[in-house]
Amino acid sequence: YVKGAGATLTMSGGKISANKAVTDSSAPSGQQGGAGGGIVIDTGAKLTISGGAVVGGSSDAEGNTAQYGGGIYLMKGSEKAEITGGSIAYNKADTGVGGGIALMQGGAQAEMTGGSITYNKADIGVGGGVYIGDNNSATRSLFTLKDGNISYNEAKGAGGVYASGDFTMDGGVIEGNKAIGDSDPTSNTGRGGGVAIIAATMNMTGGEIKNNNALEGGGGVSLGLSGARDAVFNMSGGTISGNTLTETTGTGKGVEFFTESTEHGGIHYYTIMKMSGSAKVAQDNDVYVNESRTITVEGALENNPAAVITPKTYGGDRQVLEGTAALLSSEHAKFKVTPKDLGGGNTQQWQVDNDGKLCTETVTVTGSASERWKKLKEAVRTIADGGAIVIDGEIKATSDTDNNGEIVINKNISIKKAHSAASAVIDANSNAHRIFKVESGKTLTLDNLTLKGGNAVGATDAAGSGGAIFVQGATVRITNCTLTGNKADKNGGAVWAEKKDSSTAKVIINSSIIGGTGGDGNKVTDQDGFGGGIVINDGTLNLTDTRIIGNKAGRGGGVRTNKSTATMTRCTIESNETTGINDDDGGGGVYTHEGELTMTNCILTGNKANGAAYGGGMAIEGTTVTMTGCALKGNTASNGGGIYTRYLDDTVTPKTAVTIDGGTIGGTQSDEANKATGSSDGFGGGIFVDKNYIVTLKGSVQVIGNTAKDGGGVYAGENSTFKMYDSSIANNTGTTGKGVYVKGGDGTPSKIDAVFIMGGAACVGKWVAGTLQDGNDVYLGENGGSGNLVSIKIDKDKPITQPKAARITPKNHAPDEIVLRMWNSLDNSSPTTGGVYNDKFTVTPQTFPAQQWEVTGDGQLQRKP
Repeated sequence: YVKGAGATLTMSGGKISANKAVTDSSAPSGQQGGAGGGIVIDTGAKLTISGGAVVGGSSDAEGNTAQYGGGIYLMKGSEKAEITGGSIAYNKADTGVGGGIALMQGGAQAEMTGGSITYNKADIGVGGGVYIGDNNSATRSLFTLKDGNISYNEAKGAGGVYASGDFTMDGGVIEGNKAIGDSDPTSNTGRGGGVAIIAATMNMTGGEIKNNNALEGGGGVSLGLSGARDAVFNMSGGTISGNTLTETTGTGKGVEFFTESTEHGGIHYYTIMKMSGSAKVAQDNDVYVNESRTITVEGALENNPAAVITPKTYGGDRQVLEGTAALLSSEHAKFKVTPKDLGGGNTQQWQVDNDGKLCTETVTVTGSASERWKKLKEAVRTIADGGAIVIDGEIKATSDTDNNGEIVINKNISIKKAHSAASAVIDANSNAHRIFKVESGKTLTLDNLTLKGGNAVGATDAAGSGGAIFVQGATVRITNCTLTGNKADKNGGAVWAEKKDSSTAKVIINSSIIGGTGGDGNKVTDQDGFGGGIVINDGTLNLTDTRIIGNKAGRGGGVRTNKSTATMTRCTIESNETTGINDDDGGGGVYTHEGELTMTNCILTGNKANGAAYGGGMAIEGTTVTMTGCALKGNTASNGGGIYTRYLDDTVTPKTAVTIDGGTIGGTQSDEANKATGSSDGFGGGIFVDKNYIVTLKGSVQVIGNTAKDGGGVYAGENSTFKMYDSSIANNTGTTGKGVYVKGGDGTPSKIDAVFIMGGAACVGKWVAGTLQDGNDVYLGENGGSGNLVSIKIDKDKPITQPKAARITPKNHAPDEIVLRMWNSLDNSSPTTGGVYNDKFTVTPQTFPAQQWEVTGDGQLQRKP
């Protein structure tokens, strides 16, 4: 025990061993002892250890014991101790802290430039080798390690060094220490095998922290908080390597952020790690960062990698590095990321981007490389799940060995254009293979690419469908891409997607082009095939801000949906066409069968169903469709120049619905007319409503300037219902029913009269001062069995508001024929009397013999006097 100004204990040899400082709890406070089993240095005194001096011994029996500082205890106010050699070994803090040496809070200091602190213990406390006390005192205790070693010590926590006062490491080695923890899994002990920094600052400029072990976390270093002070680890040099954890669920073999933050007096305190210079956490160790903490890059780093980061949570917006923009840009790639465990032996690769945030792994394939297609296939094969492949230039298949063939996607990956690339093209070069096949349950994300030259060859759907992309029970996300010049023998010139077992297919396309002009469109060569651009079967299709242009197929020149849910928003479907010419072919732009289709603010223009095929713009067969604010113009087909609807299943109840809310069908310019061009039929220039469908116009739809033989604007066929609310049909041309043609049935149950319902501001024809100007009339056919005329029905819940609603052209002019009825939506009844707006309807005059006709208040025809 040494005390007093100028008092000095100098040991250059000799041994102090097998002593014990006993605690006397009955003594006054501050005089109870239990500190410094071998040596106590009190106020004003100084300790120097060098040469062959030994405090402790070479076995447990020779070690000194105390509650605090089993070997040495430095008290507040003592002079800085100097350890230049010697050994402090096998001492023990039996019930407290600091097995080898303990620095009391309040300014105690020691500097170690040689010698060793080894095999000391604090099995039920902390700081097996060194304990630096502080307790948030204003004058910081400080231990400096410049050389020598602190090794093979053991404690419940902080096997080598426990720093709640400050610790500077300029050199030396901290090796083989253990934080053993205890049997209580909730105690959070067993952390900091080498060093634990608790609300203190550690500056590491050199040296090694290696081969230490912790039970739960921080095999090398653990950062925690206690009281009103940050825990800061400044690492500008030195190496952390080879440290381990006992528990498989432990965190941070190299460095662990154990605590995130605490609050005292309204102020938040944090765990902080800074790196610069020659600092290195080896790849066999990692830095575990919890929910919100980051590593701060303080300066340029000499090592690559400088550290491997294990985040508590993975995500593209997870910040793991902080620093200036310039430093993050230059240094981010020097940090690796531990792969995310996906379970089942699968992992996902991540990396740090130049903003210091996590992102999935990226592999670059350059267009200038030889064997380009082969390299892309290899990148897809080897990249881990969740990774990203970057394309720089053109990747083109050739006939060379392995430099061709479809690329199988059997993991979740993204492929995108490099930021600095002038182009990013994947060209199958019209070899007999598609570009990508995406297997069930996987997601392929494509961004800013051109996919061309795919060629799916074969007589089966599996072989001959999906010229560019074949999807089975998987998901494809396409953004800012162009799929052009691809072809398939069977279906899906560019994309084919179908259900696989219980897994549905999903195709999401944003801001892209599917097709092209001239010969650049995608196509299906089989005249019975579907979807020149896209086919989706039993799945989900979502198109946004995308152009489907210049594609060809037997049916569904642009898009084919089958038993699927499809959404199209702000899309343009243009100049697509069918190559099938029979009356069971159709859908120049879109062919949809069953399922649901929602279209918002889309344009369908210049699409064509050739020969006897139907539905130039759209062929709708059993699908529930909602269209809002869409424009159909310049489309052509034998029947249904703009839209053709039908469903061959007569058992469906209620009928399938198409709702058109706002928008235009046709236009005022000659090239905007939708045309039904069939030589023997030519029905429905704008819309053909065929069997088992209800088509509703509302929200000021304009059906204008279309052309057909019958039903220039709309043709309502047998077993169909056409509803018209607050919309107009005008300036259409045709031979019969320039505005609307309402067909009568043949008298059998399978072919009943078409139904035409009007309400609100519905108006057929252009009217001026009660006179029809454009000849757009409503033609009413007759039932082939009863001989009765079909009638217009007025929705009693939506009174007609226009001065004139339509001019009626009956097939036959006959007195008492009912041409107007009221319609009750609640029970679908059509009473013949009361409330008919007969004054809002006129009748086309009879030509032979010449006779004027009108509609009575009961909705019947009668001759004008």
